[in-house]
Amino acid sequence: MKTLTVQIPDDVYERVQRRAAARGATLDQEVVDLLEGTQTEQEESRLAAARTCMSELFRTVRGFRMAPAIPREELYERGSLR
Repeated sequence: MKTLTVQIPDDVYERVQRRAAARGATLDQEVVDLLEGTQTEQEESRLAAARTCMSELFRTVRGFRMAPAIPREELYERGSLR
């Protein structure tokens, strides 16, 4: 585990300290939880942006379909050697 020293405004410190006390958590745990939540939100934001980009790409590519209309047997040419 690493130790990090930061300077934050007094009002922010007091808010986080009150929130930790209300949850029955330590101040350290509250800060860790806040930092982990920020990372998760950033990952979700990047994932949402990637999905939007993919959807736009799928709309612009001609002939692209989300679900094939070809039956599975035709798709793999099953029975073609009989």
